[in-house]
Amino acid sequence: MGQGTTVTSAPDAARDRRRLAVRLGTAIVQGLALYFLFKSGGPKTWSLAEQQIYVPLRLIAMWVPWIVYLGVGQMRARPLVIWVVVASVVLAGIGYHEAARGRFGGSMGLFGLWGPDTSLWIAISLAAFISQVLVIDTTAEGRFVSSYERHFDTAWKIGVQTSVAILFAGIFWMVLILGAKLFQLIKLDFLLDLIKEPLFAYPASSLATATALHFTDMQPSVIRGIRQIILTLFAWLLPLLASIVLAFLVVLLFVPLDRLWGTRFAASLLLSSALILVFLINAAFQDARQSRWKFAFIGLASIELMPLVILAAWAVGLRVGQYGWTTDRIFAAAVAGVMFCYAAGYALALARRSAWQRSFETANVVTAYAVLATILALFSPLADPGRLMVADQLARLKSGKVDAAAFDYSTLLRDGARWGRTALEELSQTKDIADAENVNERALRALKGPAAVGRHARDLTGFKLTPEMVEVSPAGRTLPDSFFSADAGAFSKAAPACARDNANRRCRAIFVASSDGQREAVLFFDGWSARIVEPNAEGRWEVTGSAQGRAFCKSAQAAIAAGEVALEPHPWPDVIVGGERLTIVPTRKDKCQ
Repeated sequence: MGQGTTVTSAPDAARDRRRLAVRLGTAIVQGLALYFLFKSGGPKTWSLAEQQIYVPLRLIAMWVPWIVYLGVGQMRARPLVIWVVVASVVLAGIGYHEAARGRFGGSMGLFGLWGPDTSLWIAISLAAFISQVLVIDTTAEGRFVSSYERHFDTAWKIGVQTSVAILFAGIFWMVLILGAKLFQLIKLDFLLDLIKEPLFAYPASSLATATALHFTDMQPSVIRGIRQIILTLFAWLLPLLASIVLAFLVVLLFVPLDRLWGTRFAASLLLSSALILVFLINAAFQDARQSRWKFAFIGLASIELMPLVILAAWAVGLRVGQYGWTTDRIFAAAVAGVMFCYAAGYALALARRSAWQRSFETANVVTAYAVLATILALFSPLADPGRLMVADQLARLKSGKVDAAAFDYSTLLRDGARWGRTALEELSQTKDIADAENVNERALRALKGPAAVGRHARDLTGFKLTPEMVEVSPAGRTLPDSFFSADAGAFSKAAPACARDNANRRCRAIFVASSDGQREAVLFFDGWSARIVEPNAEGRWEVTGSAQGRAFCKSAQAAIAAGEVALEPHPWPDVIVGGERLTIVPTRKDKCQ
């Protein structure tokens, strides 16, 4: 037998085949489940009306199979089945709460599936990773508190396996797409049609992922080799980042903190820096016994963590003091709390120099449980950010800390879920509040206005187009009062860009006549685009057309501001196809001036 040949006994081969069969069977079930959810998802299907059923099914279909993929071979059958059931119940509970909280609207989430937003996916991914490591090690060692060495090995094994599996799935799809393009060269589209079919795409992706996870599981020495390379590379980044952070903290002693707070993103950057420091500390931690320089930089980075976390918490506190709690600030505060656990644990470990490594290990394990508790609290009724944000913002408004005109009503609907909608309905009718009439009107507009739709939409309810903002041509003409009316005006639902911008952009209205001379309308420039506005039969102004072209060019903007606008007939007639009017727009090859 040649050197390097691996001998696999018959029992081991049979065991590997059973594990492969379990993983592939789970992958097929997952793929078909995701296909079913894809077909059931969308704004006009049962899934939108039955989110309290659909969202839990999505979460279970996405994550429970991964528990099987990563648990087969690491856990005995009975503990694995129990863990699958427990995880399914927890995911169903989180999904039920996510649907029951009544997030306004909905979005096409990951993998084309209708439902919750990205923050939930990220949180569950992190919680699932930590939980899988803890459960595998607890069942393997038969005790609740497992050894840190085992936690370290299992965590890195799962991390590397998952990364390789995702990379393999991506390359798998690249190969399929390449093959489809090759067949397209000879006018054959069957492969492209196949891979575009969801009934093929979902099971194929699951099978590719399961296959990669199985074969990486069969090569533990390869996983350990990859892990060692990653740890070695990242360990060398710790001195660099620790030195940069040290320089930053020293310079900060001699500059006003207002520079830091004025950026408005100080908290997120400081927390990101602390998070990367923790990762690099743990990358260098395993070899600290044999390397004094690694121990020195681990100590330096651990000391730097606390001021970074304190500054981040300070930044969040300042924004909360000025504008109250929002969902983003609640998440930031939660992250700051977790990072404080790391910072305090590492500081205490350094104080116990004789047993600092064991204390470091304890700090990491305790913080892992703290992360799980934090995620469960944030994505459950216990500390739902939407509920907490609405309660705080309402208290600020009712106490007079913020006046009715400055209050952000649309945020209640956008981020406050069902509590935000309930609060707006209350505000639209209440009389027991200062400036009640203004509050009622703005709350009602937030409930009805399109500016409230979408998570990142801008609040436009506080802007209004007035005659002073509009220059009218030809000279001597004026726009009627109904044009600016809150009920019948052309921009009653959302003010145009020129009314919302702080700067010098002006609105311009030009009276124009139709080619047959029978109708007159207003050509309205808002600084970015040009629209045709005219009254309907009821006297309400509405946008009936738009001018296509590069109105945003600087030369066009300057001409509009100067009133240098000319009208001329279109060189080509419109084309009518099946009742649809197609307008020919000449191609422009010159650059926008």
